[in-house]
Amino acid sequence: ELVDEYSYLTKLGFDANGIQQFGGITMYNMKRVHIHDTRFYDSTSRPTITNDRYAYVFGTGGTPSEDITIENNLFQDIELEVDHSRRVKVVNNRFERGIWLAFNWSTRSIGDVGEDFDISDNEFFDPYGYAITMHSEADDESPGGTKGGHLLNRVRIVNNKIYMNFNKKFGINFGNTQNVKDKNSTWQNILIENNRIEYAPGSSVGDPFRPINMYRHPGDGQFNNVFIRNNTVIGNGVLNTWAFTLHNLRN
Repeated sequence: ELVDEYSYLTKLGFDANGIQQFGGITMYNMKRVHIHDTRFYDSTSRPTITNDRYAYVFGTGGTPSEDITIENNLFQDIELEVDHSRRVKVVNNRFERGIWLAFNWSTRSIGDVGEDFDISDNEFFDPYGYAITMHSEADDESPGGTKGGHLLNRVRIVNNKIYMNFNKKFGINFGNTQNVKDKNSTWQNILIENNRIEYAPGSSVGDPFRPINMYRHPGDGQFNNVFIRNNTVIGNGVLNTWAFTLHNLRN
């Protein structure tokens, strides 16, 4: 539905029905999209498969998507990915058993951006890998030497609730994947505030998994202007690691 120059997707339900990887609804180079009050689930989920299985994907391709709002949705046994985008709001959603990543922004090509992201007031229950992750999976220069650094700028992760009942989980994660070249990229102006991360009694969490993890590999640059404040981590006696890992931060 097109209203006031916005495309609306609302009051719909989708069943991924046991898909082994990818799937979902994929969009590229989109502008002014509002997704609200939908349900996306997998009625025959297989959590042991760690391939990405999507609800909605805003993918890398050409110009960034802009002005994306995703609110009041229910995601079950599936993940949401918003790559290469500007002015994104992901608010008041419920994520249950996200596979493999409940919410994900990641780089797929040279010059990808993530700018003005607001990830707030969501609930995450039992993600199988990560609740919220923003990370590089693609080099920021080509084998021929062409450089085009990624940009992650002005990100708010505020007032989210993350509940973990299973083993080995990341709560909030930022960084670049091992062996990904990222030294030409800029990661800056990140706020992580008033989030609650709780691990259930009887679970077990240890290295390398963290409630909050920010890691850029040595030689791959720094995080600039990062504010982490008023977050609550409840370990219930099962957190056998640090609450935070912070590498290569400045200011």
